Amino acid sequence: MSTFRAESPGEVFLLATHYLHRRLKDIPEDKWEEFILSYDNMCNVCKMHCAQEPLPLEPPFDTMWLKITKVIDRLHLITKTSIATSFSHLKSLRKITLV
Repeated sequence: MSTFRAESPGEVFLLATHYLHRRLKDIPEDKWEEFILSYDNMCNVCKMHCAQEPLPLEPPFDTMWLKITKVIDRLHLITKTSIATSFSHLKSLRKITLV
């Protein structure tokens, strides 16, 4: 048995949206694109259906996930070729930056 529990993309998405809601509440909505969120498994988080549609939150927070910039490192992307080829249809990846 493992001595630690790995987080799932769903858990990360919930934590990230909670963090974003608290962090972005005092930032003007037109500045949200400048906010950068980096996570080593961002491709799988963004691949989730709930990350591709507006959230069940009051506007403008319903679109906060779609408006921020997400970062995926190139090395991680290279090892996930099946995910990389499917990026073109993911709405939440319009704001993806490769580093």
